[in-house]
Amino acid sequence: MNLKADFALGEYESSVEAAWQKMKGQKIMERIWSRDHTVWKEEPKEISNRLGWLTAPAWTLDKLPKIEDFTNSVRQEGFKRVLLLGMGGSTLAPEVIARVFGVKASYLPLRVLDTTDPTSILRETEELKKEKTLIIVSSKSGSTVESDALMKYFYHLLVSQMGKENAARHMVIITDPGSPLAELGNRLKFRQVFLNDPDIGGRFSALSLVGMVPAHLLGVECREMLLYAHQFAAEEKEKGEGALCARLGIAIGELARTGRDKLTLFISPSLQGFGDWLEQLLAESTGKEGNGILPIIENEPLPPEYYGKDRVFVSIAKTGEIIHPFPGFPAIGLKFNDLLDLGALFFLWELTTAVCAYRLSVNPFDQPDVERAKRAAREVLSQMVEEKPSFFVNDIEVFGLSSIHNLRDVFDEIDENISYVAIQAYLTCDDEVQKALDLLKKALMHRFRRPVTVGIGPRYLHSTGQLHKGDGGRGFFLQLTQPVLEDVPIPESMENSHSTLTFGTLRAAQARGDREALVSLGRKVVRLHLYPPVVDKLTYLCQLL
Repeated sequence: MNLKADFALGEYESSVEAAWQKMKGQKIMERIWSRDHTVWKEEPKEISNRLGWLTAPAWTLDKLPKIEDFTNSVRQEGFKRVLLLGMGGSTLAPEVIARVFGVKASYLPLRVLDTTDPTSILRETEELKKEKTLIIVSSKSGSTVESDALMKYFYHLLVSQMGKENAARHMVIITDPGSPLAELGNRLKFRQVFLNDPDIGGRFSALSLVGMVPAHLLGVECREMLLYAHQFAAEEKEKGEGALCARLGIAIGELARTGRDKLTLFISPSLQGFGDWLEQLLAESTGKEGNGILPIIENEPLPPEYYGKDRVFVSIAKTGEIIHPFPGFPAIGLKFNDLLDLGALFFLWELTTAVCAYRLSVNPFDQPDVERAKRAAREVLSQMVEEKPSFFVNDIEVFGLSSIHNLRDVFDEIDENISYVAIQAYLTCDDEVQKALDLLKKALMHRFRRPVTVGIGPRYLHSTGQLHKGDGGRGFFLQLTQPVLEDVPIPESMENSHSTLTFGTLRAAQARGDREALVSLGRKVVRLHLYPPVVDKLTYLCQLL
């Protein structure tokens, strides 16, 4: 286990050094390790009870024998696959682990379902009928609306196939002690209820039961990964302000303070999905109180003229891989040796993010603006008032910015005051749609030379959604929706399969709720409702650009 970093900060060397000296004088690293909430805020709320991740590797190592016994019993009973239901921090780390390591022979492949898209849910319904599936419901609070709806749907599906007792043997919970989900799992006699450390927040939970239970079912060498992470954490603690996490965090935080708040990431292809996990960690932790570090995940660098003065570049590469140079821009190159360093990388970025938040004077463990969109979605569901588009052209309905009457003019709203564009895609994202979204992202980047991100709804609500509403307010939001071709009912409860709400209706309310929350904060938002075939409409938008 050996993580190293090279810093090329150019004209910012002196300001970063001054920030580091200030941190050293304030003994920030010592105070973080002693769980001093005043590193970030005077009040302890949602800080003092959110620092369990500092010792998560050791805590989870103690729980491994129970996880091992659980995995063995599942394999012995002939389960063939795992379906993980959850959102945000409950699913992003397991998804990274699955994509990086794959599945070991005779263990169980993992499928993550973190959507309210009816088509995606119906596809998973068909898969459930083919193979014996273990369903894991993961939610820290035990009350996440998407996880709850998915759990009720798949539980009733299993009950209809095999009865309540057998259905319960297919169900597993990962949650906090005392949560509604823990109570429910025990009451319905689910196969297993794993109780996580309640002092670990969702996006900081990679090295807890949230990440390690699914990882062990894949056959990943969890003990080695956790030992690497534990050793790295101990070394970082010993080094104090000289630790890699401290230097990396203070550099990224100080650069953000100077306006370099677009963190452009080039990540080794061996770490598939790591960018999505890191995006949530950084964006949701720092995007508040008018601040925010926006992660932008890229595959290949563009010519320098496409990048503005708000960029900083970070490369995460395996030893032997090339790190691209970025002359004239502050850049950091991070190297790792082995895929089992993934555990250490998780910890590195968790502590780095905490240091960034210190420099930005924000609490990295709360998400104050997320509830705004949830509240708006609940209001939409209660009123169910149909929206009327501003205009309709080429099977595309346009909502928002009433002064616009031409589809081409939509993009003229991306003026000099806009510092980034966020595509919010409430679409069924198969491979073809994903490719079309990537092309739209590139077209927008080439036309406007601004950073462009793509978030899949409602998944992004639990990731960059906080930053969209909590940062300095210079984003342009292009929301893409589509009609529901075949809807899926959501059962009223675990005991009652009757439905008064569908996943399609819920998804529409989530999209509209987030748009209304953004508009209420003065953000520019346009919604384009794309009639099928969706790929053709995305191609048409690229042509307009």
